[in-house]
Amino acid sequence: MKTHILGFVILLPSLCLAQPDSAVYALFLKGGVSKYANIIPGGLGGSRSSTRWKTGPTMGVGFQLPATRTVSLMVVLDYSTNPYQTPSGSQLLGDAEARTVDLSVSARTLALPFYIAAGFGFFHTSRGDVTISSRIDSSRVVVDRFSGDSETSFFLNLALGFPYALTSRWSVFIQVNARLRRYSSFAVETGIAYAL
Repeated sequence: MKTHILGFVILLPSLCLAQPDSAVYALFLKGGVSKYANIIPGGLGGSRSSTRWKTGPTMGVGFQLPATRTVSLMVVLDYSTNPYQTPSGSQLLGDAEARTVDLSVSARTLALPFYIAAGFGFFHTSRGDVTISSRIDSSRVVVDRFSGDSETSFFLNLALGFPYALTSRWSVFIQVNARLRRYSSFAVETGIAYAL
């Protein structure tokens, strides 16, 4: 344990020196995985609750522009899909996915060696029809159907990330992102940025 702490303390100054400047114009691409979580009461409700949606892929593209010497504004467009998770012993019929498009604006500041971002956004989610076939015994099958729906609203966006400069223009990053809304989602993402 002491050697890990000592190694981190020795490595920390070099990581800080390798950080990209926070306040620059930049383009970035990112990808990762997202998961629904009901931290705001209400959720998706009933059998369509957050526990019924599997972890799925997310991808995004963004633009960063300087606001001050240490703060940047980020405009980000994200797309994610989360397939429906059937109860054990059941079979899912048809295409049941939640598809979400997020457009957000966040302020980002570099607090070496991490950055913190907070902002707001606008999202649209559409959830496909869910049909589940469950066998009760050798002669009976129960079929449950849930109609698809969609939702458009605002959300609060929070992110904590770690950037690492590869060159004077190219950098990579890893971040944890929380989009707080009626059914909230969390994402772990990695990406690459190019300073203009």
